Amino acid sequence: MMRGVREVVGDKYDAIFDNLERQLTEFAGDEARFNVSMLRVAIPAEVLAVVPLESVAPAQVAASALARPFQGMLLREWAEKLGDDLVRTITNTVANGFRNGVPTEKIIADVNLGTAGQNLNAVVRSAVGHFAAEAREITAEANSDIVKCEVWVSTLDGHTSTMCIVRDHLTYRRVGKKMEPLGHNIPWGAGPGRLHFCCRSTSVMMVKKLSEMGLKPEDFDSATRASMNGQVPAGTTFSEWVVGQSAGTLEDVFGVERAYLIRQGKVKVPDLFTDDGRYLTLDQLREHLPE
Repeated sequence: MMRGVREVVGDKYDAIFDNLERQLTEFAGDEARFNVSMLRVAIPAEVLAVVPLESVAPAQVAASALARPFQGMLLREWAEKLGDDLVRTITNTVANGFRNGVPTEKIIADVNLGTAGQNLNAVVRSAVGHFAAEAREITAEANSDIVKCEVWVSTLDGHTSTMCIVRDHLTYRRVGKKMEPLGHNIPWGAGPGRLHFCCRSTSVMMVKKLSEMGLKPEDFDSATRASMNGQVPAGTTFSEWVVGQSAGTLEDVFGVERAYLIRQGKVKVPDLFTDDGRYLTLDQLREHLPE
């Protein structure tokens, strides 16, 4: 019987991931085109006439994303793991039920398919973030003569992870295949969209100044020079946003004690982290509090 279960589950997950792979391949193309179009909007036509943008082939993004693990596994390896996990759940539930004399109807009811669905949902969400990140990375690499750095952008709501909170609006520079921090010590890690399961962070590519592109600013009009200043635009950071939220939101994000300290003005959100981005335990945080 279990052999039949394994075949049915395996076929089902193969079909799910075949469809997912097709959709992600289309999504990769959309993301690649979107990233190039955003750069085209940001850069004046006069500059693009001298330093043209390099488009990215959708097939290249898809192939690269499929060949690169996310959260420790390739997309197809996740299909196999999720199928194996579900088979194991069914097998253990049935075996325990028979061993303990549980009626068949109760055994069927006890098989927890909800967890399998939640796990699949988490992998799908993570895969979408992975493919989007791959599209940004390949676009930035192809246009390294134009792209100066990337700014991490985290989602502003109560579900944002502490890992993403501490990186919000931080700047990173691409050096070869690696991303290096600019003006701080917090590592890029796997990057926005891949830092953890269901990561919703993204990044924004910032373009170089004219002189950094090897161009002479005096060869362009004042409007073009002003728009190509290489500056990172100001924006609301997560740390600024969250302090204006309700006590409940603060507690959901940071826990009761940390939220209390923030509301009392005893600490600011950046104080909850070390210089390299590690989240301080409550004991460590108390050691840093003024007497």
